[in-house]
Amino acid sequence: MEKRQNAGYDIIKNIVLPNEEFVLGIKTIDGTNKYVTWCCVNKTNYHYGHYIDDYRSALIDLYERAKNSIQWELDRLEEQK
Repeated sequence: MEKRQNAGYDIIKNIVLPNEEFVLGIKTIDGTNKYVTWCCVNKTNYHYGHYIDDYRSALIDLYERAKNSIQWELDRLEEQK
């Protein structure tokens, strides 16, 4: 993954889906790591941030967001049948 930043957060993980990606960022503030997950489009449009204080919870949030997006797409396909 190429080095990226948004709002002072270093992007350290990402999950790429066909129409969007979900990213996990880290920023150190006063010696404490802070985390955020965002939905991102075109590697530049970051939105719907979830701000989290610990890495494990942030990682779970990243996976849950991607899982929910995938499930939404599957449900939509099922409705089209």
